Amino acid sequence: LKVRVYLTFALRWLLPRLQRFRAQYPNIDINLTTSIIPVDFERDDIDMNICHGDGKWAGVACWQIFQDQITPVCAPMLMEGAGAPSCPAELVGQNLLHSRNRVGDWADWFQSVNIDGRSAPGLTFETSSLVYEAARQGMGFAIGQVGLLRAELERGELVAPFPVMRRKSGYFLIHRSGRIEPKVQAFRQWLLDEVAAEIGEAPPAAAQAPEPAPAL
Repeated sequence: LKVRVYLTFALRWLLPRLQRFRAQYPNIDINLTTSIIPVDFERDDIDMNICHGDGKWAGVACWQIFQDQITPVCAPMLMEGAGAPSCPAELVGQNLLHSRNRVGDWADWFQSVNIDGRSAPGLTFETSSLVYEAARQGMGFAIGQVGLLRAELERGELVAPFPVMRRKSGYFLIHRSGRIEPKVQAFRQWLLDEVAAEIGEAPPAAAQAPEPAPAL
C-alpha cells in the first residue's frame, strides 16, 4: 500500500498510530513517502494521499480527517513573568515562528481576532515540525494545528492561552474514485476509525461522494 503524506502529519499523527494498523492487518505492507506535492493518480504510483486543503479535488474520493483548528502555542515559560502577553494584541511584540509551507496561518488567526499582525517579528522554518519544536524549546510563539499537538498540550510541554480559530480547510485522505482495492478500503476504514476514537464521534463521512464503480 503506497501512501503519500505531509511530513509533519506523518510524524505527529500517523506514525504514533501506525503500529495499530500493522497489528490489525499484518499482511498489508506499507510504503510511506512524504511530500507536499499534490498527487496525480493518473501519473503517480500512489494508492492514497493525506494532504491539506479545502476538500475540493475533482475526480477523487475525499474523506476529511480533521478540520483546521489553529491557535498560538508556546512553551509554558513564555507565559510567565512580567513580559508575557496577556491578550492577543500583545503577541505582535513577541517572537513569532512561521512555517514556509503554512505562510497564511498567522495572518488568518490575527484577522480572526481583529488584529493587524503584519509588523510582528519572527523566525521562518521550512516545516511545521521545526516550528513546533522551536516553540517547545521556548524560541517563540507558533501558530499550532490543535489536531497535531494534542500530546504536547496534554503533557504541558506547550500551552495554548488564546482563542482557537476554526476554518473549513483541513487534512483529508484522498484516493482514486470508483472501484478500489481491499487494501485501500482497509486503510481508509482504519484511519477513519482512529479519527472517530480520538474525537469520540462516529467515523467521518466522505467529504466528496465517490464516483460510481465502473461496470464490469
